[in-house]
Amino acid sequence: MTDRLAANWQAEIIADCAHRLGRKLTPKEENFIRSCGGLLALESVHDMVKSLTGPALEKYLNSPVSSD
Repeated sequence: MTDRLAANWQAEIIADCAHRLGRKLTPKEENFIRSCGGLLALESVHDMVKSLTGPALEKYLNSPVSSD
């Protein structure tokens, strides 16, 4: 159940990012979101995405992926 919830939330975040940027995400940007599997991490990422636009959002999505 948690895996499905995480996957759905990741898809929602990706859709929000695409809408805010007005374009599809690059594989690197999408990988940044998909690398977050924990619900707390996804909540944090989604909150950040909702607060950023344009170049600031692009910079965030191109942050190094955590290896945790």
